[in-house]
Amino acid sequence: MLSLLGAGTAAADTSITVGTYCHLAKAIAYADGTAESGCAPGIASGTTTITLPAGSYNTGVGGTLAITGTAQVVINGDGASTTIISALQKATVFSVDANASLTLNGLTVNGGLGANGARLSSPPTTPRWSRPAPTAPRRARI
Repeated sequence: MLSLLGAGTAAADTSITVGTYCHLAKAIAYADGTAESGCAPGIASGTTTITLPAGSYNTGVGGTLAITGTAQVVINGDGASTTIISALQKATVFSVDANASLTLNGLTVNGGLGANGARLSSPPTTPRWSRPAPTAPRRARI
């Protein structure tokens, strides 16, 4: 498990499974406060748990999955060898604001660009990592 933690306020929690009508970018947008009817009704207000079935997911051309504001996101994959999120060497995979949080379980993050091959970015004062931050290799198994 990898956690990027900032301050946040809990409210009603939501669970989403990525599939035909709710792809990963929409699930992240929903968690970030955008209404996405294909993912869940209304707007997220607490922790949003996103379940990713086995498969490869990309951020889109030049797309970074941004967790902003006070969004609290948990992404659960089906296993590090079968669930992969990639930016296809075109962007940083995740960007997390200081007051937001992101927890990743059971997945691999790869193909990100940034300083020292970074796949995850956040302001310099946060996050606190629950284990050492991934460094030079282009793949982080969570």
